[in-house]
Amino acid sequence: MNKKYLLMLSSEERVELESIASKGADKAVRCRRARALLLTDQGEEGPAWADVDVAESVG
Repeated sequence: MNKKYLLMLSSEERVELESIASKGADKAVRCRRARALLLTDQGEEGPAWADVDVAESVG
C-alpha cells in the first residue's frame, strides 16, 4: 500500500515532539501521538518506520 502522506519534520518540530514524548506529566494520548509522529518521520533525522511497525510499537 502506498503512503498517502509523507511526514518530514524539521529539527524544531522534532525537538518539540521529543519534549512532549519524554514528559510523564502530559496526557498519555498526547505522548503516544508524539512518539508515533517521531517514528513516522521520513526526514533525514527520522527513522521512517512503516505504519504497521509504528502501530505495534505505540499501541
